[in-house]
Amino acid sequence: MNFRILLPLILLLTLVQCAIFNINKNNFFTKDEKVILEKTAKTLDYGYGFDSEVEINYLYSYKFSATDIDKKEKNFSSILKELDIDTLKAFNKKIIKLHLMTRHKMNRYKEKKEWKYYIFLQKHFFPPLDKYSNLLQNYILQNNSDPLYNKKLKKIKKETAKEIEQYYIDKEDVVDTF
Repeated sequence: MNFRILLPLILLLTLVQCAIFNINKNNFFTKDEKVILEKTAKTLDYGYGFDSEVEINYLYSYKFSATDIDKKEKNFSSILKELDIDTLKAFNKKIIKLHLMTRHKMNRYKEKKEWKYYIFLQKHFFPPLDKYSNLLQNYILQNNSDPLYNKKLKKIKKETAKEIEQYYIDKEDVVDTF
């Protein structure tokens, strides 16, 4: 077979394959964190995903997610009981980060008057994330042996907010270097 024809075809197929498989590539959560997220979200009848257009991880709820809330919250807690408290604290920091990132995106879309994205985040992604975040934090606060953790949590939230702010300044704001 003629290598002048075969080589460009192989190169083209490789490039197409790379383009297809990297569209939704997302490394925000580790494999272990994804397992925790999927198990706990499932108990609340929530789903989890990544939106490549908005570039954000999200939780979403279904209409039936609002039924049997007490039972679902107990199931949520029972999944968390299986996990080490330090693992949960680290996972909670990621959820805090995601919460702040989602809030930042919402506010940014509101400022830019990009109502399609703002309303979508506000109505569909933020409420389940907010509920999930509150349940997780309440569980950790109730089942934590560290009496100072509440103060530490406030510090974590403040530091993470600064980190997110700087991240989006670097990412979104254009700097004139000329």
